[in-house]
Amino acid sequence: MEAHLDKYIRAMSSFRDDIRKLAIGGGSSQDILALCDRFRDQDLVNLGVQLDDGQGAGQWLLSFDRRLEN
Repeated sequence: MEAHLDKYIRAMSSFRDDIRKLAIGGGSSQDILALCDRFRDQDLVNLGVQLDDGQGAGQWLLSFDRRLEN
């Protein structure tokens, strides 16, 4: 199970590191939000994960594309 989760953990760890670098370096809130958008729209999608955060609704849809699990 750990091996299966490794790619997700690495992506989240990399995202955390990037956010931390921006915060320490004085990045703007726009820079941080852009990084969050990239993580949601590119990094997660490349892992087969779709995350939709509705406008003001506070609902998130999380779905996995089983074709990309291998």
